[in-house]
Amino acid sequence: MKNLLIISLFIVSTALHAHCQLPCGIYHDDLEFQQLEECIQTLHRANKGILINDLTTPLGDNQMVRCVNLKDQYADKVSHIFSFYFLQQRIQQNQPNTIKLLTLSHQILQTAMKVKQTVDQSVVSDLQSQILKFKEIYESSKAHD
Repeated sequence: MKNLLIISLFIVSTALHAHCQLPCGIYHDDLEFQQLEECIQTLHRANKGILINDLTTPLGDNQMVRCVNLKDQYADKVSHIFSFYFLQQRIQQNQPNTIKLLTLSHQILQTAMKVKQTVDQSVVSDLQSQILKFKEIYESSKAHD
């Protein structure tokens, strides 16, 4: 019985984390955009941590690994939100600006990948600009629904 409870909790927590992907109709666009802004802030800080790191000590090595891992994790989170929330569930074929939203989503996914490949803060700033442009177009399209 205890094992069944643990397995059930794991299944429920996994499903909640990935949104339900059922036609539930429960969406929180504002929350997703807040999470994206948190990702951008974290990506900037991780890059800064990498750039100022002292690799001559074990602590410096440890911090470098942590910053790189954090940067990869948050770049992946951006990709996850766009892939599993916006592309799969929110952008509809019949809404205004669908092509613009799809094109921007593709650019965002590519830039999130590039963020992982460099410590150039301008790439993170480009990602932020793309997300803000997406949000503007997305929200104006939702206003027409």
